[in-house]
Amino acid sequence: MLDGPVVLVGWSLGGNRAIRLAAEHPTQVKALVLVSPVVRMMKDEGWQGMGEGRLKAFITAFEMFGGAGLGGHEYPVDPYGNFSHDELMVGIDYLHDSDVRPCLARLSSDLPITVFHSEGDIIARPNNAQVIRDVCPWARVEMLPGAEHALPLTIPERIDRALTEN
Repeated sequence: MLDGPVVLVGWSLGGNRAIRLAAEHPTQVKALVLVSPVVRMMKDEGWQGMGEGRLKAFITAFEMFGGAGLGGHEYPVDPYGNFSHDELMVGIDYLHDSDVRPCLARLSSDLPITVFHSEGDIIARPNNAQVIRDVCPWARVEMLPGAEHALPLTIPERIDRALTEN
């Protein structure tokens, strides 16, 4: 248990977990800051997500190259380099089956939500941010140009500012 309400920050899978925690423990969460959140990763009826073939290709590319140059981006450090294959697979397995869209409807309009997302993100597609905007119209959603997924490396000041505003 926490001592009081906190601001939850979640990047990618962490955004998924932050949404779930906020829905399950609303009195413990003061605000959400979501960075390239994965609300639903896999394709299903009415949802543009990754198909099984694309997921396998993603895993293969990740195994071959790690996060270096993922999506055509060069980062000063490899944002994914500290994950072993087994750790990556635990995260992929979790995201494969996870869908927090129902959790969004349980969030209070009193809960400040800030979302940073790239227009062309190849891991957490833009519809992840759009569904947050649709279900939580009070959320502040910033769509950024490009196909960046590792936003903590490229816009840390904006994320920091969102934290201090909440």
